[in-house]
Amino acid sequence: MLPFLERVRHRCPDYVPVLQALGDTYTECGRYEEGLEVDLLLTARLPDDDTAWYNLACSYARTGQIDPALEALKKSLALGYDNYEWMRRDDDLSALRSHPEFIRLTTQASA
Repeated sequence: MLPFLERVRHRCPDYVPVLQALGDTYTECGRYEEGLEVDLLLTARLPDDDTAWYNLACSYARTGQIDPALEALKKSLALGYDNYEWMRRDDDLSALRSHPEFIRLTTQASA
């Protein structure tokens, strides 16, 4: 699947559905830096998409970039992301779980 998506991206670099699938696939394969690159493209193309910002937060967290991850997560919440239960147990965000700001956001979100 990954080689196919990369070929399509090469031909259609701005095709959002392919970028979304590619970002998800990179993450599933443990290629977090490449997933981060795609998520940065997606938030630039979809600046009001709460899921794109959530995925960016996940990519930042997976690459150990805690502050940018928290900022992207805040943006996602501000845009309407509301699956708080998933956010608390999403393995992609495990690097954030003990951070006071993550705890505050998830506590505030569930109130």
